[in-house]
Amino acid sequence: MDRREAVEVLKTISELYPTKFEMTERKARVLVPELLKMDYSAVMSRLANYAIGHPFPPTISEIAVYPRKKMSI
Repeated sequence: MDRREAVEVLKTISELYPTKFEMTERKARVLVPELLKMDYSAVMSRLANYAIGHPFPPTISEIAVYPRKKMSI
């Protein structure tokens, strides 16, 4: 995931949970570096699935999806 995509994840959470998730610059400085390690498409899919059944915003660990590491032989 690149920085633009990480910000998009945070904006999406904020829009899905407008009264329960306030995005601040400080939160972004903490969360963006962690999101950069993840797979954007998979995180967005997981976020969409999460939002369907949960009235409160997810923690990052609840929507985290890391790319598979390539095994070298």
